[in-house]
Amino acid sequence: MTAINPDPINMAVARLLEDIEILSASAEGYAPEKMERMARALSAQLKAIAEIETHNRRIVQQDEEKNYLAYEDLPPPSPEDRDRILARVRLLYDRVTAGDDVSDISANPASPSAGASG
Repeated sequence: MTAINPDPINMAVARLLEDIEILSASAEGYAPEKMERMARALSAQLKAIAEIETHNRRIVQQDEEKNYLAYEDLPPPSPEDRDRILARVRLLYDRVTAGDDVSDISANPASPSAGASG
């Protein structure tokens, strides 16, 4: 989930408040039906803002409560993974000590392209 930006609703509320102020100060006087519609719209907008703020607070709380696995708690690699990692480290070490470029090294140290330059 991502946080929701309340700015559009805040702008709508500001516009409604301006319209209510203009209508209440207008020469035509108090228009109860129109004021009632604006009051309902304002109430709905304020409720939406409260829901957005609740949603955003929940997201922040979830982010703070995330549990991360410590390196020490990771399971050991499988024998195949261990052998693959060690072969890769040896290949990188050999390339670096030989002065070769390591930026083009393949993901699989047993591939022909990886052993061709060594």
